[in-house]
Amino acid sequence: MTSTKTLRPPVTSNGDGRRPMTPSASRSAPVLGRNRTRVVGGVLLMAASALVAALLYASLGDRHAVLTVVQPVTAGQVIEPADLGESLVSVDATEATVEAERLDDIVGRVAAVDLVAGSLLADQQVADAPVAPSGEAVVGAVLAPGAFPLDLRRGDRVIAILVPADAAHVESPGGAVRSAPATVVAVEDQTDSGGGIAVSLAVSPDGAGDLSVGGAQGRLTLVLAPR
Repeated sequence: MTSTKTLRPPVTSNGDGRRPMTPSASRSAPVLGRNRTRVVGGVLLMAASALVAALLYASLGDRHAVLTVVQPVTAGQVIEPADLGESLVSVDATEATVEAERLDDIVGRVAAVDLVAGSLLADQQVADAPVAPSGEAVVGAVLAPGAFPLDLRRGDRVIAILVPADAAHVESPGGAVRSAPATVVAVEDQTDSGGGIAVSLAVSPDGAGDLSVGGAQGRLTLVLAPR
């Protein structure tokens, strides 16, 4: 009876008695290594992102919304909503600032000093009452309709023109009419004067006497000064 034997390919050794890896096994090892590297890299990236987010959140927690000056405001002038903005800044506890939520408390008050655009607003820069510039006197005047610009407001810089009592007989008004720079520190409507107003003006002490007398006699006219 003839026996049948199955022929197998010869097995070779790599010299140390172990069989060499088949081509498919040798290819899968580097692939697994690369996959592990990607997984580890992804985990590290997620951890780094979480750390950065935590640091940003912590830094925002130390920042506050405060009021800033977005356009110049002259001392004595009323502060309008358009004059102010807000910014999120990190400020020291000792630094004087005004919280943004107090906007309604600031608008309508007057600037105690000149406010510079781009600066942070401080409480001491704002006053409740009109403030006359340092070294100037305050005089009152009653102005008839037509002797003042419409929408005259406290804080406006004006030119106070004093008309002589005998102005009707003056041939050259340019040489007789006196004028002086002034700042409006208060305005009040006079309901019983047919549309006139009463004003308080901050002026140089040198001309305060004449302007005061002229204002009481209704001989004062106000013109807005050029900005």
